[in-house]
Amino acid sequence: MLGIAGDLKKEIEAGNEAKVKELGPKLEDVWSTFEDGVRPRNAELYEKLEKSLNPEVAGSQKSPLDKQALSQLNDGLTQALNELLQTIK
Repeated sequence: MLGIAGDLKKEIEAGNEAKVKELGPKLEDVWSTFEDGVRPRNAELYEKLEKSLNPEVAGSQKSPLDKQALSQLNDGLTQALNELLQTIK
């Protein structure tokens, strides 16, 4: 998921709307495979992830892209994912 978020950040910065529209939903697809295991263990971190993820996925489908908003959401998501990674190590 961190890899997709990183790829998405590059495409947002480049303004590559087609690639952003492709990658945005992939974040949700990957998250859905393990989100149910995160919620009971760390509800606060789960909410933090959802707070960035949901608007980012929705925003990735808008035209024209709001590069600034998507970049901020992506940064928040990446930070939350790194926090999650630290809790499971």
